[in-house]
Amino acid sequence: MGAQIAGHLANAGLPVLLLDLTKEVAERGLWSLEKASPAPLFSKDRTRLIEAGGFDDGLARLADSDWTVEAVVENADIKRSLLEKVDKVRKPGSLITTNTSGLNVASIA
Repeated sequence: MGAQIAGHLANAGLPVLLLDLTKEVAERGLWSLEKASPAPLFSKDRTRLIEAGGFDDGLARLADSDWTVEAVVENADIKRSLLEKVDKVRKPGSLITTNTSGLNVASIA
């Protein structure tokens, strides 16, 4: 799901830092964007706007981000744990959002 969200933001011309468990997992997400049918990207060159990274080495880069979209597995404990880490490094005043379809956002915040 994170790669799809990154793809839509890249379609809008925004630079995106796509973080996952490891850089390799994030790169596989990018690869899936390029191979998907129908293509989620307006053009394959939009992937140049998406940089892949892992949580361990990439979270600190959120200090420069205006918007963070969390899109991990639908488990409140996992989401909460990640968002606690994000909160420690994020830029003051930056927007933090979650991609959830069934969890109560107040229980995650």
